Amino acid sequence: MLRAELVIVPTALADRWSFVADKIIPTREWKNGMFITYVNWTGQENEIAYLGGSRVVGPDGELEKALAGKSEEILSAVLDKDRITLTRAKLSYLIDAARYND
Repeated sequence: MLRAELVIVPTALADRWSFVADKIIPTREWKNGMFITYVNWTGQENEIAYLGGSRVVGPDGELEKALAGKSEEILSAVLDKDRITLTRAKLSYLIDAARYND
């Protein structure tokens, strides 16, 4: 079964929902065993203040030393594909799903 190794998510998350970027995104990446580049809008538009906080998260839920603040930034990260394999090997439900979906 082929699975994504990197997902790029463009979003416009308001700053009042920072827990999504801080907690839910890393948890989802660990659950799926892949990298994510979470690219969030920044600044103010009418009454909405955007979070910024773009980030690259690894397959184990760890931040890839790439985290933006509230202003526009360019991020870069070196992604080690071996971490995908190591993380997925620990997630038994992914192994079970692959067995039943092939």
